[in-house]
Amino acid sequence: MHNSQNIPVILILSKIDLVSEEELEEFLNKFRKIFRDTISVFPISTQTNNGLTKLKQYINKKSVVISGPSGAGKSTLINTLIGEEILTTNDISEKTKKGRHTTIESRFFMPAPHSYIIDTPGFSTLDFPKLEEKKELEKLFPEFLEFIPDCKFRDCIHVNEPNCAIKENVENGNISKERYDFYLYSLENIRFSKYT
Repeated sequence: MHNSQNIPVILILSKIDLVSEEELEEFLNKFRKIFRDTISVFPISTQTNNGLTKLKQYINKKSVVISGPSGAGKSTLINTLIGEEILTTNDISEKTKKGRHTTIESRFFMPAPHSYIIDTPGFSTLDFPKLEEKKELEKLFPEFLEFIPDCKFRDCIHVNEPNCAIKENVENGNISKERYDFYLYSLENIRFSKYT
């Protein structure tokens, strides 16, 4: 989605102290294969301070919005970045095993001169941006972009068309099958304004 909105995005993987180094590396390898360095990844732990210096350097003198699902550790991260306990934090619910909403409105912080952090409420689902036609969906899949020019048909939507470079690259492993399946699911379930 970041490509369609021209918003630079980074991924902060919090709570890495809860997984093994092997699990983290496996995830990072999958992520890099999908996004091909179009999104920077910052694995961090607020418990061990692992990765926080690098993240602080990256966001220094920038305006950033912290967004993610409830229980991901956004408030704890912001408290750590600011250096004081400004935001309330909650544990994961034992009953639902999901995060509890701590932040109910967006809040603005200035941890250092010319550095701004906006805390947003947690979410449980993401909405796709409004797309006019099916062909636009491919732009939300960065791993498709280098192969699209190789499709035989300019209007290929990568489903049933012959000589589709996307389908060929799924078959030969250059594009993740899971991501391609998600693309197909999205193609079927998104309302495109041109067709409604």
